[in-house]
Amino acid sequence: MYTPLLMFLALFIGLLSGIPIAFVLGFISMGFAYVLWGVAGMNLIISAAWGVMNNFTLTSVPLFIFMALMLEKSGLVADLYNCFYKWSGGLRGGLAVATIFVGTIIGAVSGVIAAGVIGLGLIALPQMEQYKYDRKISLGSVMAGGTLGQLVPPSICMVVYGAITGVSVVSLCKIIVSFSDTFPLAYFFKIA
Repeated sequence: MYTPLLMFLALFIGLLSGIPIAFVLGFISMGFAYVLWGVAGMNLIISAAWGVMNNFTLTSVPLFIFMALMLEKSGLVADLYNCFYKWSGGLRGGLAVATIFVGTIIGAVSGVIAAGVIGLGLIALPQMEQYKYDRKISLGSVMAGGTLGQLVPPSICMVVYGAITGVSVVSLCKIIVSFSDTFPLAYFFKIA
């Protein structure tokens, strides 16, 4: 009867003690599974972990992260940013426009939000500060452009959702593309 309250209290104490959240959640789940169900609870945790590891769809997640790393280390993000800046150089706020579009494209290619935000933060922010852009505008365009990438299929969120629900990622991509808000949002961010 008091088990959920005890679990929450153990979670709260574990987080306050400074232990990383992954370990706190793992220890609490294994500890309470053993206390409540005995050895059968431990077998349940092992079989659930094995089922997740045998999911073929989730093998694309490390490849997305590898693609994001390759984009960042190869300098392709900087070249793409310079290209979009030259295309939109005549526009007022051309650097912000270039930042939003490059963030959208990086997110579409890599599927990882962090790749877009980190890449744009390292490349776009110094350029915008050099041209005396307002700090709020430059940070806003980096964050907006970097997070638009998760809406472009196939993103890691879509792959994980498809793997958990058992829906084909290809069919999810078709549904999302037909109702995609990414490119209209990128356009509205550009004109805002």
